[in-house]
Amino acid sequence: MARIRVPLRIILSITIVTSYIIMAIIGPHFYPNIAEKWDDLDLWKNNPPNAPPAFYGELRGLPKTEWLPGEYVDGRVIFTYDFKYSKVPRDILVLANSTRKIRITIITPLNESYTLYEGDPFPDGIYIGRNLLFAPDWERMKTEKCPNLDKKVMLRPPFSILFTEPDTQDCFNNPKLVKGKYKIILEPFYFPDEKFSPKESARILVQGESYGVLGTDPFGRDVWAGFIGSTRDTILVTIEGAFIAVGLSFLLGMSGAVRGKVGRLSNLISRLLTIIPLLPFVGAVAIDLGTFNASKQMATARPIVVAFILGLIVAGEASRSVRAIVKEELRKGYVESAIALGGNWSWILKKHMPRVLIPYSLHQFSITIPKILALITLLGFFSIVPGFNWGSIMSQTVVMGRTSLYSYNLNWWQVLPVAVSIAVLSVSFTLIATWIEDEFMKV
Repeated sequence: MARIRVPLRIILSITIVTSYIIMAIIGPHFYPNIAEKWDDLDLWKNNPPNAPPAFYGELRGLPKTEWLPGEYVDGRVIFTYDFKYSKVPRDILVLANSTRKIRITIITPLNESYTLYEGDPFPDGIYIGRNLLFAPDWERMKTEKCPNLDKKVMLRPPFSILFTEPDTQDCFNNPKLVKGKYKIILEPFYFPDEKFSPKESARILVQGESYGVLGTDPFGRDVWAGFIGSTRDTILVTIEGAFIAVGLSFLLGMSGAVRGKVGRLSNLISRLLTIIPLLPFVGAVAIDLGTFNASKQMATARPIVVAFILGLIVAGEASRSVRAIVKEELRKGYVESAIALGGNWSWILKKHMPRVLIPYSLHQFSITIPKILALITLLGFFSIVPGFNWGSIMSQTVVMGRTSLYSYNLNWWQVLPVAVSIAVLSVSFTLIATWIEDEFMKV
C-alpha cells in the first residue's frame, strides 16, 4: 500500500482545527462560570459599554480602561493616572473600602489642585465625571479653566474640563487637553489629622474609550471573555450535529437504496429533509423548545437537542448522495455475484458498502461542520441561542431598546472574532474535505 503524503495546506488546516478544539477545552478554565455570569448584567456594570478593543484605542489615541496603581502614603491613598491620549476617558470610578467620610482631590500636571468629592463613600462607588457639577471646587475649576462655558451645558458639564488647560475658550467642543501624570488623592477629612489605616483599601477604575482584547458589547460585557468561554459549547454542538448528520445520512442513504417498505420510507424522509428550509425550521423548533433568559434571548435548556435538529435537517442532501453511491455499487458485478450466491441485502450492505462510504462520510463530516457552525451563529442574530456559544455574542448586535424596539448595534469587534473564526474553520475543513475526496478518488 502506497504511503499517503499529506500536503502542507492540510497540515496547517488540521493545526488550525486542533487549536480551536484545544481552546474549547481549556478556554472555560480561564473564565470559569462565564455562561452564568454572561447574563448577570450587574457583574459588568463598571465596564464602559460599546467600547472598542484596546489595540484599536492605541491606534486612535483613545484612553484605555484600566485600574490605577495606588500607594499608601502617610494615611492617604495616592493614585497616578498617566494621561497621554487625544480624548478624555468616559469617567473615573472610585471604590473605597471605608466607613469614614472621604475627600477626593486631583492634582494636574500643571500643579493645579481641585477637590472633587467630600462625603460618604457609596457601596457602588463614586463617579467623578457624572458628579462633577457637585464637586466642592467646581465653581473655581469652571472659572479657571473654562470661563466661557455655556450655561446650557451646566446641567451636564463636560468631563474634559478636568483635563483642560486654563482659560480654554471652548471646553466642550475643542478642549486643549493637558497630558501628563495626574495624582488622585483619597483621604479622610471629618476629624483633624485623621488618617486611613493600612487595612482600609481603595481602588480607582478609569472607564476609558477602549477595553481589553476585544472590547465590550452594549451591556459592557467583555467580548473576549465571552468568545473564549463560548467556544466550548460552539465546538461541542457543531461536532455533535455533524456526527448526527453523517450518521443519519449514512442510515437513510443505505436503507433508501434497498427495495421494500423500509427503502421507500427512508427515501421519502430524505427527500423531505432536502426541501425543508434550514434556518426557519431550526429557529421555529428552538423557540418551541426554549425559554427566555435574563437578556431577553431565546435559550434552549439542552444544546444537544439543537445539535440533533441541526444534524437532522442538514442530513437530507448528504443522504441523497449516499443513496446514489450505494445504488451505483449495487449494480457492480461483485455485488450481483454475492446476491447470486445467496447473500441478503443486510449482509451485502454491511460487507461491501463501508469501504466505499467511510471515506465519503469523512468528506461529508468535514463540509457539514462549517454549515452547522454558520447556522448556530446565524440563530444568534435572532436571539435564539442554544446554550452559551458564539451566537450569544452575535445576538448582542440586536439589543432591546428603551422603546421596546429592536435596534442593530453592529460593533465590528463583536462580529469580527466570530466571522474570522467561521471563515478560517470553513476554509480549513473545506481543504481537508477536498483532500479526502481526492484521496478517495485514487482508491
